[in-house]
Amino acid sequence: MTVHTSLARRAARLAGRSAVLAVLFASAASAAAQGLGTSRVTSVTSTIYARCDPASPARLVLERGAVVTIESVNEGWVMVRSSSGEQGCMRRADLEATPAVEQAAQARRAREVSRARGDAPGRGAAAAPRAFVSANASYLTASRTFTDTRTFDLYAETARFTSDYAVEPSVGFDVGVVADLWRGLGAGVAFTRHSDSRDIEVEASLPHPLKFNSPRTASGTVAGDHEETAIHLQIAYVVPAGEKVSVVVFGGPTFFTVKQSVVTAVQYRDEYPFDEATFTGATLETEEATQTGFNVGADVSWFFSRNVGVGGIVRFSSATATFSLGDVDAGGALVGGGLRLRF
Repeated sequence: MTVHTSLARRAARLAGRSAVLAVLFASAASAAAQGLGTSRVTSVTSTIYARCDPASPARLVLERGAVVTIESVNEGWVMVRSSSGEQGCMRRADLEATPAVEQAAQARRAREVSRARGDAPGRGAAAAPRAFVSANASYLTASRTFTDTRTFDLYAETARFTSDYAVEPSVGFDVGVVADLWRGLGAGVAFTRHSDSRDIEVEASLPHPLKFNSPRTASGTVAGDHEETAIHLQIAYVVPAGEKVSVVVFGGPTFFTVKQSVVTAVQYRDEYPFDEATFTGATLETEEATQTGFNVGADVSWFFSRNVGVGGIVRFSSATATFSLGDVDAGGALVGGGLRLRF
């Protein structure tokens, strides 16, 4: 009798431990499968296939109202686990639509679109950036010179003066934005400004007030300014280069506004017997010309976060502006670098 009682107690203890373990395993399994929740079969019968393919072996047939645990969602198919533990694929149309299933399907479609656009693959990958903003300190490398000669009447003879202008490389700024419109093709606009202040050399030939055909010379310098602003319209292509690197190539028309200090008259001083004349200054007028040209270039950026980075730009632009002193080239090769933002 004692032996039977001892065996009964051991069996009871083992049964109790087994029950506890069963509850723990069931809780763990339930917790592991709570990612997408559960759903019910809505068709009369529905088959769980070994793979997401109706030609694959059938593992289990469920009737309407049966509850399954959703593990993942594919296009048109759902990976499930039945209450008996059978795993496989069911047609999504055979199951009741739940918010979790719909959200998983939308997330999958977003990832597929992201991969098609050339983004780095990965679960939960964010949508591809659609706009790129650049703000650069820039250096316009163009260097040019031009000369203007003018005449005027003085003491019944013809006086003349020649002005020599020089425009040297200058530091400015360049800001722009490019919007990715469709499969890497985009449109953008940029604005640049550069200015250079430099002396204008003036040399004059002035008739003598008392002696015919005895010109006097006078020379000097006067400070002048040259300024270029440009609006660049761009057709762009965003080259797929990875998650952290962005390469944009572009080209299009450019609308230049050029301002130039122009010498229109000279001032001088002379005293009896008027054999010499001294340059004392010049009259300057700021002329403005607008002209349409073109621009081509590329921008390379490296992003240390999803939205913020640094980069460099190379752009060549060109046009010819017309002033009273003649034609003056505008634009040239530009290099720059600075902040990058993408959204």
